Amino acid sequence: MEPPGWSHVRWWSILALVFTVQLALIFWLGARGPVYAGRTAVVPTLRIAGPAFEEVLALNDPTLFALPHKQGFAGPAWLTLPHFEADPFVWSEPPRWLNLPLEQLGAVFRNYIATNQFNPPEAPSRFQPAFDSRMISTSLDLAQQSKLRLTGGLITRSLVTPVVLTSWTNSEILTNSVIQVLVGGDGRPVSVTLLSGSGSKEADQEALQQAVRARLSPAVSTSRKSGDNLVWGQMIFEWHTVPPSTNTPATSL
Repeated sequence: MEPPGWSHVRWWSILALVFTVQLALIFWLGARGPVYAGRTAVVPTLRIAGPAFEEVLALNDPTLFALPHKQGFAGPAWLTLPHFEADPFVWSEPPRWLNLPLEQLGAVFRNYIATNQFNPPEAPSRFQPAFDSRMISTSLDLAQQSKLRLTGGLITRSLVTPVVLTSWTNSEILTNSVIQVLVGGDGRPVSVTLLSGSGSKEADQEALQQAVRARLSPAVSTSRKSGDNLVWGQMIFEWHTVPPSTNTPATSL
């Protein structure tokens, strides 16, 4: 019969016992005193010197790879400054005098004189007014009598009663008297209003009276409504102005 194998508990117990024995031996046999650094003895050393071994000696420099160095990969770009010689641009040339052709002196002026004509300037002529033999009339071309003119809706109506207008004596020319008139269907004025004066109160009052007394032809419309036959228009009185007399009686001595 085969002997039975070890159980897992037995195996873990043996391993824990071996690990504990090893730790006990380490702490028991280990040194407990302070650790001192060993002293190196001063001995002579040999180093290679000379220009032929500069690259080899540069490898012993501790800053070769830690800091920018002339012998590093970027030494020529960072620490080797190129030398530029100052060469200022100063240009000089000996003077080259132009030849003076004596035969061409004054040729441009002679050509200008030959191709241009110079006449003396003409004296400014004095202004002579033109004589007009036509006779100038001393009288103003104005109307010789007052007139009445109808405008607006009154053009279709004709005056039934004659209107006699007088001339006015004034030192200044009178303008027109404009009367706005509302005429009914029977031709009688319903409303009379002075729109623009002539400059004389007497003339304007005369125009209002003539407009009130004026009678126009009745309306042709057959409408029975009184409002349909009303017509608005203007009576313009164009006054004839006579200047006042300036003759004064002679005084006897």
